[in-house]
Amino acid sequence: MDREPIETEDKLAVRVLHHDWGSGSKRPSRPIAFVIGLALILAAAVALFYINRSSSDVHPLAETLEQPVRRIVESIVSEEPFVIDEPHESRIVHDTLDVPDLSVFEILERKNIWDLRNWKKVSNDNVGVEGSVSVMHWVLTARKVAETDTFIIAPKTFGRNLYCRSLSPQYAYEVHAVRDYRLTGSTAMLESRIHIDVSDVDVGAEFVVRGVNSYWNIHQSSSNRWVGVVGRDGMERTSQLVIFPQGKGWMDYRLTKAINFGEIQTEPMPFQGDNSVLLTGKDDFHWIYWEIFNPEPGYVFQLGWDW
Repeated sequence: MDREPIETEDKLAVRVLHHDWGSGSKRPSRPIAFVIGLALILAAAVALFYINRSSSDVHPLAETLEQPVRRIVESIVSEEPFVIDEPHESRIVHDTLDVPDLSVFEILERKNIWDLRNWKKVSNDNVGVEGSVSVMHWVLTARKVAETDTFIIAPKTFGRNLYCRSLSPQYAYEVHAVRDYRLTGSTAMLESRIHIDVSDVDVGAEFVVRGVNSYWNIHQSSSNRWVGVVGRDGMERTSQLVIFPQGKGWMDYRLTKAINFGEIQTEPMPFQGDNSVLLTGKDDFHWIYWEIFNPEPGYVFQLGWDW
């Protein structure tokens, strides 16, 4: 099946700018909307280049991606971080949340852009106060493979709190959250669910959803100073872009992977393979970009750093 045509920046900006963001968020400015458009156009360029390249090339995308990634970084830092500091008006709180049924969708692509410019060190006396925020913009391309009305995204955090928004105005959504921390493997986590209404999407059709999450008081210790994404069956590629606070760039970084399959979790191991592209920048704002092609299902791919 042919992939849906990628939206231009102008069309995407118009659609996003006219969305009612609801309680606890501000309307996105034009540069932030353009960032999401640039990410989608970048995906199209990567696909064409990757399909047509010679198998003998080594990391052929590094030079091709350098300027598009820099433009995304410049667009992000031209505006204040998109901070969400209260729950969405639709949020329903539960004691527990069901595990989403992943079999009814294929996640073809996931792109995460982490904006850490409002990160701050939180003292032990203030761990219960929302004093530091890491913002994640996300774009997901999925295919509906069975009849269902709801596409569920399941963010979680070991930080103080997590607030979510979907930025796809063509799909209604609501947010569900747990009342308190619960063990995920051996780690106490706060979990949320973004329930997106895809009842109008036909079985077999692809669709794109995008949004933003604000994670409060995370990345405070060396053991949790990382971001990650889980590989899924049928996933073609995934990428993570991390933009660091001004004056507090990365000193070192590490690429690892670990099994993350239900209750089966392992310690991270060094990532090895020729199916990824890594770019780093030390401009006014330091940044790291990591893209993986055909990530192994059931593994979480972690980009960690020291500063």
